[in-house]
Amino acid sequence: MLPADAPTVILDPPAAKTFDGEVKRLIDIANSEVGYRGKRSANKLDDANANPGGCFTKYARDLDALNWFYGKKQGYAYCTVGITWSFVQAFGAELARKLLKQPTRNNFAADVGFFADYIGTKVKPTEVQEGDIVVLGKDDHVELVVGFSGEYMVCVSFNSTDGAGSFVNRCVFSPKHQNVSRIVRPDWSVLLTEEV
Repeated sequence: MLPADAPTVILDPPAAKTFDGEVKRLIDIANSEVGYRGKRSANKLDDANANPGGCFTKYARDLDALNWFYGKKQGYAYCTVGITWSFVQAFGAELARKLLKQPTRNNFAADVGFFADYIGTKVKPTEVQEGDIVVLGKDDHVELVVGFSGEYMVCVSFNSTDGAGSFVNRCVFSPKHQNVSRIVRPDWSVLLTEEV
């Protein structure tokens, strides 16, 4: 028992683990891809502006080499492929798979609905954070949240289109926009037990 005149010492509780550095690495990678154009063929996939006009990408090439998806994805719409590629670049293949809650290799569809369903953790529009994934329309498209002001999200959109074809774009809109069908969050708690 302490004496009555012993000084009171208040200890600060341990700080909760945050993943700001890890999320920033992911965001930096996705942001660095803004302006990359989908290609008409598998030529010059690493050159951001060469051979524009299609959906052939370095993202599909790299993930196809890992047997990531069920079937090859080269030449197809690449919104889920680009986001997945960003996670693989930031965290490595096995950790990215855990963060995105994806099944074992060569057993995962790149379909937007399946992609979002696997991640599963839905987030309210008022709780959006960097690193969340926005699903648009009726599972038509996904975008990665790279900034949030409280009222607007800044997202990287893999597979946007313009008159010259597909490209990686940065978009700003409200998380309450009528086209936002859901927002999902990767399983960042995996980083508590995994080495990055």
